[in-house]
Amino acid sequence: MKHDHLWNKAKAVRLCPSAEIVGNFDIGFDPEIPEATKDALMHFVYWVEDHFDLPITLWVDFKYNHYLRNENGKPVGYLFYWAEGKAYPVFDNPDDIPVIELPVRTDRWTMEEILTSFIEAISLYFSWLTNHLAAVETVDPAEIEEVLQEYLKDLKKEPTVQVRPAGEQDLEALLALFAEARGTIAQLGIDQWQDGYPSEPVILEDIRKEQSYLLEQEGKLGGTFVLVDTEPSYDVIYDGHWLSGDRADCYLAIHRVAIPVACRGKGNATVIMDYAAQQAKQRGKTSLRIDTHRGNVVMRKMLEKQGFHHCGTIRLPSGSWRVAYEKML
Repeated sequence: MKHDHLWNKAKAVRLCPSAEIVGNFDIGFDPEIPEATKDALMHFVYWVEDHFDLPITLWVDFKYNHYLRNENGKPVGYLFYWAEGKAYPVFDNPDDIPVIELPVRTDRWTMEEILTSFIEAISLYFSWLTNHLAAVETVDPAEIEEVLQEYLKDLKKEPTVQVRPAGEQDLEALLALFAEARGTIAQLGIDQWQDGYPSEPVILEDIRKEQSYLLEQEGKLGGTFVLVDTEPSYDVIYDGHWLSGDRADCYLAIHRVAIPVACRGKGNATVIMDYAAQQAKQRGKTSLRIDTHRGNVVMRKMLEKQGFHHCGTIRLPSGSWRVAYEKML
């Protein structure tokens, strides 16, 4: 894209007073929206986050109670608007946060038309920002088309991601991936995994118990994760409660998630969570549970995007505390 493209200019805009708050998309869906549409829109969201430094947190809502309606009250689209509330402190005074309503159509549209509508809404928002918060009603159609075509071009380049059980022949690749992940986590200034976890014996035990999985992209490692039927550390939760209650047999736990830096922002986390949900349903489970370090903002952001809810705090056998998340299926 050209330097003066609206989306590039929007990178320089900063409305958030805190450098700790990272701009991102959140997204919600009405149950009636087809899974294929959900997956396509989420993939586009991850692509945007990977290619553009967003200036603020946005909420794109495709839920039933936020339809745009015509004069006769018939739903004709969905709202695209700024997030509000204490979870998104983008202004010194939350009462000053405006709400912008922009249509993102999905009804009987092709996926390309839906994406075009989505890009137009984002462009209107960026235009509003770069015009010093002045009202803007139109954007350059050529710029909207440029974003769409760039995305579609990248989409064609992406290799297919497959999930398979890990084997002992994958040990060296897994050790290298976890070493890279430890380095990335260290940059957050937290102690998670900094003691060499997960160690070689832990990885081998996961493999031998047939609970370790890999993502493969054209023969290369695209990520790893572990699925276990129960997690003793989840028996007691502090400062909250599990969405599914206290039963120890109703959830599938996800552990040791790692994605290569080169593969981030390409939807691999969604592949992991979708596969975990599929496995949980096949095993008769009703939810997914996972925990992470309170300071691991990257992981927490990903979990919240994937529909997980912060439920409280759990304590590991080592004595360390972790924030706990759950997602009902």
